[in-house]
Amino acid sequence: MPERIRLISESDAVAFNYCNQRICNKEYASRDFERTLVYDFGAGTLDLSLVLIGWNEERTHPITWQVENRLGVPIAGNYLDSLLAYLIHEILKELLENNDELQKIFEYSYPLVGNKLKGDEAEQDNHRRSIFELWEAIRWAKQGGGENNQPAWDGENLFQVKIGGQGDIIKTLTKIGKKEIKKDKKVLASISTEEGAFIEIRDDNSFWLNIPAEQIHGYESIQKFIRFMSETILDELLIAADISEAGLQLNTLAEKQDTVNTLVISGRGALWPGLHQKVTKHFRELSKVPKLEDSQKAKNAVVQGAVAWQLLANSVQIQEPKCRSQLAILCVPGNRLISQSEWETSGKPIDLIGVSYFQLMEVGINNPDESDLHSDSLRRHFYTILDEIPVDPLWTDDRELTIELKNEDDIAGQTIVVLSNSLGEKREYRMAGSVGGVGSTERPWPIGNPLLKPLI
Repeated sequence: MPERIRLISESDAVAFNYCNQRICNKEYASRDFERTLVYDFGAGTLDLSLVLIGWNEERTHPITWQVENRLGVPIAGNYLDSLLAYLIHEILKELLENNDELQKIFEYSYPLVGNKLKGDEAEQDNHRRSIFELWEAIRWAKQGGGENNQPAWDGENLFQVKIGGQGDIIKTLTKIGKKEIKKDKKVLASISTEEGAFIEIRDDNSFWLNIPAEQIHGYESIQKFIRFMSETILDELLIAADISEAGLQLNTLAEKQDTVNTLVISGRGALWPGLHQKVTKHFRELSKVPKLEDSQKAKNAVVQGAVAWQLLANSVQIQEPKCRSQLAILCVPGNRLISQSEWETSGKPIDLIGVSYFQLMEVGINNPDESDLHSDSLRRHFYTILDEIPVDPLWTDDRELTIELKNEDDIAGQTIVVLSNSLGEKREYRMAGSVGGVGSTERPWPIGNPLLKPLI
């Protein structure tokens, strides 16, 4: 099976698609070697690849393909949806709690944030359905489409999302009849938040929340997310990359940034207004930034890239990155983090005294730190929990943990992690070498838990 099936990362696929398009369009390379950074922002993940492409003498076809680093996090478009849902929740609460007239028209009956769904089983189903409908409405407001054929949000005008009608998120206290529509519209016309968000009733009796662009861009959680996605993750990709120019090893981030010639941005999530510009501005020496395609073409780039890989793989010498993700152990309680480089450098077993269990993690960045794992830190998504291992029974009486890696780079691409005590009693864990984030096996909102967790 391994001889017949090859898995490639989404960002690698986009890079192959970029090369194939250049070949098909006869857009020949302007240099012998082209360092290309692929930024693939999808619904569930952001995947990055840094690839040094060597072109043939005529610069018409690639002949070498050196992947200098890869990095991915399990947050992307769906995570942004959840942040928009938090903002909508806060606006609805502010509007309804601060205005008696509005409370006579609407009830926020199915909250987006909470610890449990409302009512009995039937009511919980209604609550769950209303949240899914709101989620779809958020996606249509972002990227356009839906039953109302909305245009994609341009980042400048009102962000308009349907929040009610037919028993959705906002539920009328009394049925709105034709005679009451004008009266209710008049009331709504005079009510808004301090930032200018307001509710409108449209002619089809649907309820829409209108949020000023400034409030969307200024929402602290969205600002933090965009900063992480357009700066932090790019820096971490380059910091860990093994890059040399004219035989000299580059060490500083600024030096590495200046070696990127081409930036390829793909994925529907990358269509978020302003993101493309923020990512592009992060590099000073770009000579080529292919145009970001529309929503459907951006989504198809990965599939087309997988096909392009089949066309190009036999004629291109492909080299995998020298830098690889490392392992770490998180001891609980105490949240003591020990990286692979630490235990390999010390050559000593890990002390498990006072530890109830430990988590085996994979880390996608060079310098892991315990502070990254705080619940409010987006950097926690650089860490993937591979397994949670109790101290009992293997380390009940013997509190020394020794870790050994073997069969790395075997034909199946697996690494076998051997965990043992000083008596030689062992437990093995097989890993495939993916890079994700803490909780990356959890389904994104609202696929898993439809309710967003209350913010502390």
